[in-house]
Amino acid sequence: KPKLDTLVRWGNPAAVILQEARERNASLIVMGAKELTDPPGFGLGSVAVKAMKYANAGVMLVRPKAAAEPRGPHEKSRSTTISRVLLATDGSKCAEAATRFLLELPLPRRTEVIVATALQSHLEAWMKTPTLDFRANQELLDRLHMEEEAEATKITRKAERQFRADGYRTASVILRGGVAKCILSAARKYDPDIIVLGSRGLTAIESFLLGSVAESVARYAKCSVLMRRDTGRFLQQLHL
Repeated sequence: KPKLDTLVRWGNPAAVILQEARERNASLIVMGAKELTDPPGFGLGSVAVKAMKYANAGVMLVRPKAAAEPRGPHEKSRSTTISRVLLATDGSKCAEAATRFLLELPLPRRTEVIVATALQSHLEAWMKTPTLDFRANQELLDRLHMEEEAEATKITRKAERQFRADGYRTASVILRGGVAKCILSAARKYDPDIIVLGSRGLTAIESFLLGSVAESVARYAKCSVLMRRDTGRFLQQLHL
């Protein structure tokens, strides 16, 4: 049986959560995604942001999802049941860590796992520059697109095989564009109960940047988000 402890601590909420997670070697921090002090529409509290940036464990930000059947004419029922997962992967070690972690969770066998990857290519911008041989450049672009899509297909198929081996239903989608934008677009289309993605773990300099994929998805997604980082790489960044 899982061991359950309850703790009451004084102090800054984010600092206390991070300290307890480190001391207890927690593999996952679970918390609500929104605080009462959030500006309307902002979608993510300061405590959640700090946990996501600095925790050396996975972080799950929970948002209750409106169920199909309302409780009354003026009320929506809220549910946190997981029946569909959107797994965002790029084949990196961080994404693979998220995949392994998801496979270890006791999800219902009826759960559907949708594997998504985004192709963020800067080739299109390069191809729009003035050129004397547009046709040759277009042929090059088409060939590079095919190579990108072939690699993306390998990534999604590998993840699908892992989940099918455990009895899950799977599907895959390959999108093109900004990574965070693609993930959020896929979430709107497939309506998952949770989005799972890898997080690199931010260095001191990167921690000041608010444009990371993981943070953008966590901030604007309408469902729960689970971020799992490659802990070994994260500890190396912190020189621990």
